[in-house]
Amino acid sequence: MKGEPLTTCERSFLLNAIKKGHRIDGRNAYDYRHVQIAFGPTRGHCEARIGETRVLAQATCDLVKPQPSRPTDGILSFNVDLSPMASPRFDVAQTRESSVELVRLLERTIKESRAVDTESLCVVAGAKVWAIRVDVRALNDDGNLCDCCALGAMATLAHFRRPDASVSDDRVTVYAATERPLVPLTVHHVPLCASFAFFDDGRFLLCDPSRLEEGVMDGHVIVAMNKHGEVCCLQMGGGVALHAEQIIRCTKIAMVKVNELVEKIDSALASDEALRSGEKGEEKMDEDAALITHAKKESSAVDPDEVESYTVTTEKEMSSVNDDDDAVQWIGPGTARIGNGHLDPSSGPVLERETDTVTDEVKSKKITEKKQKQQKKKKMRPPAKNSDEEEEEDLEEIVVLTGADFLGSKTNTGTTNVSDSGRTVDLSLAMKRPAEKRKSKRVSRKGSKKNSALK
Repeated sequence: MKGEPLTTCERSFLLNAIKKGHRIDGRNAYDYRHVQIAFGPTRGHCEARIGETRVLAQATCDLVKPQPSRPTDGILSFNVDLSPMASPRFDVAQTRESSVELVRLLERTIKESRAVDTESLCVVAGAKVWAIRVDVRALNDDGNLCDCCALGAMATLAHFRRPDASVSDDRVTVYAATERPLVPLTVHHVPLCASFAFFDDGRFLLCDPSRLEEGVMDGHVIVAMNKHGEVCCLQMGGGVALHAEQIIRCTKIAMVKVNELVEKIDSALASDEALRSGEKGEEKMDEDAALITHAKKESSAVDPDEVESYTVTTEKEMSSVNDDDDAVQWIGPGTARIGNGHLDPSSGPVLERETDTVTDEVKSKKITEKKQKQQKKKKMRPPAKNSDEEEEEDLEEIVVLTGADFLGSKTNTGTTNVSDSGRTVDLSLAMKRPAEKRKSKRVSRKGSKKNSALK
């Protein structure tokens, strides 16, 4: 998948701005974007940034057989990985061509310029040498990827350390980092790249082109130099015819830019060494944590007089705290709270436990609440009658008639009067009483059910 091409309006806008001496990001013609170099926790791990262009470089080593043509020289190789994660224009076919071009550029810049001493990598001539491999992976491509790759690869080689080895009786012994300190590579000089883009048939020149500027440029020139002013590599592309004066001007600008980049590498290496050796380690760790969490520190000067006065006041407060003996308060069984001093049973009286008084008060409140509830329930209940009284009332109302009682006389009304122990009873009334009693009993049973429900 290729990147989206620029429209005609975008191309004309960019070219007109460049002709007028303006750039989209506000830089001048010879300005570089912000450069950052960060090293990882392991040796030979580096991340380089030029603006939004990011690469990750990692150096590794291994003992191998040397090449037959160079039996006493070590091996230094490079590999560049360009994935669609860095840019959508890196498809399968385009990735191979671009990666091969970048690998050749790094080999000419670093390896062929003898920046690293490969003879110091020899352990046993013709048998064992160290093979150093630098893998560069593009994380984001926002223009000028070749300069960023060269910066990351060179910083990684300067930061890398290989294990120490010894030879005894044709046996090679490789020591771990805990047994012997790691050995740095021998770096003679630091060559770096500076890229230039040409527009309008070479009339306009820009340094460190961005992705949009690379899309409208007519040609480019890559100059690899060291801080001594030695040209290590010169590469041109695009098919633009340039004069010698233009190339000389590019080399002069590249000398200034390379010196600035070398200073960036030296400062990053110095800070990393200080962090690893323990010098100002805590300050560096705090700075890194602040960058990660986006926290801001506010520093303020300390007056020694204020510190002395503060210590005097604190000593007085502590002495007053220790003199207070009645500041003990019991919280629970086996625990106590000290208000202004320490717990010393011999120094003064100990306060009574508050939990005991609290529990007594709670118990008394619960008892009173229960009594009040019982009284309310009693008021709601209707007065109940005793079973003995009910039986007596039933006995008074019931009249027992025997065979002798029916020998009574008839009255004028046609009813029969029966005498019961000197008492005359009307039989008509006596026959009506059982029905009335049944009604009263039903009423009494309903009342008892209501009372039980209330209970």
